[in-house]
Amino acid sequence: MYVDGGSTITLVCPFKADPANSIRWSGPPNLITLSIGLAINPNLPDAQRSRLSISIGSNGEYNLKISNIQLHDEGVYRCNGVTGGSLVSEDFHLIIKVPITSVILSNQAADENPVKVVNDKNIMFTCKTNAGRPSSKIQWYIASVNITSSASSHTDVCATDCSDDKLISSSQLIYKGKKEDSGKIVYCTALNIQGHGVRSSNKTIDVLCKYF
Repeated sequence: MYVDGGSTITLVCPFKADPANSIRWSGPPNLITLSIGLAINPNLPDAQRSRLSISIGSNGEYNLKISNIQLHDEGVYRCNGVTGGSLVSEDFHLIIKVPITSVILSNQAADENPVKVVNDKNIMFTCKTNAGRPSSKIQWYIASVNITSSASSHTDVCATDCSDDKLISSSQLIYKGKKEDSGKIVYCTALNIQGHGVRSSNKTIDVLCKYF
């Protein structure tokens, strides 16, 4: 479950406890006890305890509310209890979103700008983001016209060893030179969190005539 830092969420426990038992919530780090019934664990640090509360849902379930989510709130949360005489539990994996901060546009001659391409010949452009989570959506443009349908997305790759869930997204555009595009700009945008979109630098297309 991806969540925004600073936001407030409620984790809904799907179980209604038997009268003689209480629902227990545990969480990071290492599934420590957060609450039993309506009571928040008094041994939690004040800064954490003040952001936790329990509410009873319409079906009698005990739901955990986390306010002003911080990076250290990330991890596995579990509600468990006894219902119908059986021990039950449900896990929730909380992942804090990390916005990307850049997307790089390159071509086969990476430092070339304007980019020279012969009329009716192909050239490949690549857009690649820095690491973020969740993965990013990349859009392509020529002179402000969206041409993303002509591009292909690559499988996201982990930034490090995949333990932090941060991903690098990339996309390729095979562009065929058109005389009418000469002088137009190519660029891409990327977005993985609403309101945190980024745009690449521009590359100008210089379409060359071919002679036979």
